[in-house]
Amino acid sequence: MKLSDTIQRVIELSQLMRAYWDRELPKRLKDYPWIRGGEDRGPPPPEEAELRTLLKELTHEELYTVMAVMYVGRGDVAPFEIPRLRDNLKKRFPMPARAIDQIVAKGVLSDYLIKGINAVYKAHYDLEESQLATR
Repeated sequence: MKLSDTIQRVIELSQLMRAYWDRELPKRLKDYPWIRGGEDRGPPPPEEAELRTLLKELTHEELYTVMAVMYVGRGDVAPFEIPRLRDNLKKRFPMPARAIDQIVAKGVLSDYLIKGINAVYKAHYDLEESQLATR
Protein backbone atom coordinates (compact mmCIF):
# COMPACT_ATOMS: atom_id res chain seq x y z
CA MET A 1 0.00 0.00 0.00
CA LYS A 2 1.30 3.46 -0.85
CA LEU A 3 1.99 5.71 2.13
CA SER A 4 -0.55 8.28 0.91
CA ASP A 5 -3.20 5.51 0.84
CA THR A 6 -2.19 4.46 4.34
CA ILE A 7 -2.52 8.03 5.61
CA GLN A 8 -5.96 8.23 4.00
CA ARG A 9 -6.99 5.05 5.86
CA VAL A 10 -5.60 6.45 9.12
CA ILE A 11 -7.71 9.57 8.54
CA GLU A 12 -10.83 7.47 7.95
CA LEU A 13 -10.28 5.35 11.06
CA SER A 14 -9.54 8.36 13.25
CA GLN A 15 -12.72 10.07 12.03
CA LEU A 16 -14.72 6.98 12.98
CA MET A 17 -13.02 6.92 16.39
CA ARG A 18 -13.81 10.57 16.97
CA ALA A 19 -17.47 10.01 16.02
CA TYR A 20 -17.59 7.09 18.48
CA TRP A 21 -16.28 9.23 21.34
CA ASP A 22 -18.63 12.09 20.40
CA ARG A 23 -21.52 9.63 20.81
CA GLU A 24 -20.29 7.69 23.84
CA LEU A 25 -18.63 10.21 26.14
CA PRO A 26 -21.76 12.32 26.75
CA LYS A 27 -23.51 9.12 27.89
CA ARG A 28 -20.72 8.15 30.28
CA LEU A 29 -19.33 11.37 31.73
CA LYS A 30 -21.42 13.31 34.23
CA ASP A 31 -20.00 16.75 33.33
CA TYR A 32 -19.21 16.18 29.67
CA PRO A 33 -17.30 17.77 27.93
CA TRP A 34 -15.19 18.01 31.07
CA ILE A 35 -13.37 14.80 31.82
CA ARG A 36 -12.50 14.13 35.42
CA GLY A 37 -9.89 11.64 36.55
CA GLY A 38 -11.20 8.20 37.36
CA GLU A 39 -14.38 8.45 35.31
CA ASP A 40 -15.24 5.38 33.28
CA ARG A 41 -15.00 6.31 29.61
CA GLY A 42 -16.03 2.84 28.53
CA PRO A 43 -14.33 0.60 26.01
CA PRO A 44 -12.30 2.06 23.15
CA PRO A 45 -13.86 2.30 19.71
CA PRO A 46 -13.52 -0.86 17.61
CA GLU A 47 -11.59 1.12 14.99
CA GLU A 48 -8.75 1.71 17.46
CA ALA A 49 -7.58 -1.89 17.17
CA GLU A 50 -7.64 -1.65 13.37
CA LEU A 51 -5.69 1.62 13.48
CA ARG A 52 -3.06 0.13 15.79
CA THR A 53 -2.70 -2.92 13.53
CA LEU A 54 -2.34 -0.74 10.46
CA LEU A 55 0.36 1.38 12.13
CA LYS A 56 2.21 -1.70 13.41
CA GLU A 57 2.44 -3.04 9.85
CA LEU A 58 4.31 0.06 8.63
CA THR A 59 8.05 0.20 8.29
CA HIS A 60 9.78 2.46 10.81
CA GLU A 61 10.36 5.05 8.07
CA GLU A 62 6.67 5.04 7.19
CA LEU A 63 5.49 5.16 10.81
CA TYR A 64 7.68 8.11 11.71
CA THR A 65 6.74 9.85 8.45
CA VAL A 66 3.06 9.56 9.37
CA MET A 67 3.91 11.00 12.76
CA ALA A 68 5.88 13.83 11.16
CA VAL A 69 2.98 14.67 8.83
CA MET A 70 0.76 14.81 11.93
CA TYR A 71 3.11 17.40 13.48
CA VAL A 72 3.14 19.41 10.24
CA GLY A 73 -0.65 19.47 10.42
CA ARG A 74 -0.52 20.65 14.03
CA GLY A 75 1.59 23.56 12.87
CA ASP A 76 4.69 22.51 14.81
CA VAL A 77 6.98 22.30 11.77
CA ALA A 78 7.06 23.13 8.08
CA PRO A 79 6.96 20.38 5.46
CA PHE A 80 10.61 20.89 4.52
CA GLU A 81 11.52 19.89 8.09
CA ILE A 82 9.95 16.42 7.81
CA PRO A 83 13.20 14.48 7.21
CA ARG A 84 14.88 16.08 10.25
CA LEU A 85 11.75 15.71 12.36
CA ARG A 86 11.36 12.06 11.37
CA ASP A 87 14.93 11.40 12.56
CA ASN A 88 14.25 13.22 15.83
CA LEU A 89 11.03 11.26 16.36
CA LYS A 90 12.90 7.98 15.93
CA LYS A 91 15.22 9.06 18.75
CA ARG A 92 12.44 10.43 20.95
CA PHE A 93 10.23 7.36 20.46
CA PRO A 94 12.73 4.53 19.81
CA MET A 95 10.04 1.94 20.47
CA PRO A 96 7.45 2.03 17.66
CA ALA A 97 4.71 1.08 20.15
CA ARG A 98 5.26 4.41 21.94
CA ALA A 99 5.03 6.28 18.64
CA ILE A 100 1.79 4.45 17.86
CA ASP A 101 0.41 5.38 21.29
CA GLN A 102 1.22 9.04 20.59
CA ILE A 103 -0.51 8.94 17.21
CA VAL A 104 -3.62 7.09 18.40
CA ALA A 105 -4.03 9.35 21.44
CA LYS A 106 -4.67 12.43 19.30
CA GLY A 107 -8.42 13.04 19.34
CA VAL A 108 -8.12 15.33 16.35
CA LEU A 109 -5.69 13.10 14.47
CA SER A 110 -7.69 13.28 11.25
CA ASP A 111 -7.63 17.09 11.33
CA TYR A 112 -3.86 17.11 11.83
CA LEU A 113 -3.25 14.60 9.04
CA ILE A 114 -5.53 16.36 6.57
CA LYS A 115 -3.80 19.68 7.20
CA GLY A 116 -0.39 18.01 7.19
CA ILE A 117 -0.85 16.10 3.96
CA ASN A 118 -2.22 19.21 2.25
CA ALA A 119 0.83 21.18 3.37
CA VAL A 120 3.16 18.39 2.20
CA TYR A 121 1.58 18.30 -1.25
CA LYS A 122 1.56 22.09 -1.47
CA ALA A 123 5.30 22.04 -0.72
CA HIS A 124 5.77 19.48 -3.55
CA TYR A 125 7.02 16.64 -1.37
CA ASP A 126 6.51 13.09 -2.58
CA LEU A 127 5.26 10.90 0.26
CA GLU A 128 6.04 7.77 -1.70
CA GLU A 129 9.78 8.47 -1.57
CA SER A 130 11.42 7.28 1.63
CA GLN A 131 13.39 10.50 1.96
CA LEU A 132 10.47 12.71 0.85
CA ALA A 133 12.31 14.00 -2.19
CA THR A 134 10.96 17.14 -3.77
CA ARG A 135 9.15 16.65 -7.06
